[in-house]
Amino acid sequence: MRLKPEAKDAKCILTTSTIPGEGKSFVTTNVAMTYAAHGEKVVIVDCDLRKPNIHKTVQLENIKGVIDIVGGSGTLDEVILKNVAPNLDVIPTGGRAKNPTHILNSKSFEQMVTDLRGRYDRVFFDTPPLASG
Repeated sequence: MRLKPEAKDAKCILTTSTIPGEGKSFVTTNVAMTYAAHGEKVVIVDCDLRKPNIHKTVQLENIKGVIDIVGGSGTLDEVILKNVAPNLDVIPTGGRAKNPTHILNSKSFEQMVTDLRGRYDRVFFDTPPLASG
């Protein structure tokens, strides 16, 4: 399979799965770490706002994150967990959301993505599975 040139240069990469438990968070973390190990500045954003997992994968707390940024109670600089590994930062969810669709469709989320694209070489989004399982 050949990738199109624009796919090779993708700045934002989203990972999902069909059902829970298929390993999407594991894959997201490992691919992000691979890019970081090759010298790219990388961030993983946990967008599974009902069942967050990335903070567990990297063994960190889920105190502040996406929910705080979008809700206006935190800034990127306040919630980014820096240097989880060399060149790798993480933004956890910051808890669990009652209405994740509202958060992910907001202008604030869109602005966060724009800001991250300006700061990082690659932005990985770990998202919920498509089916509830």
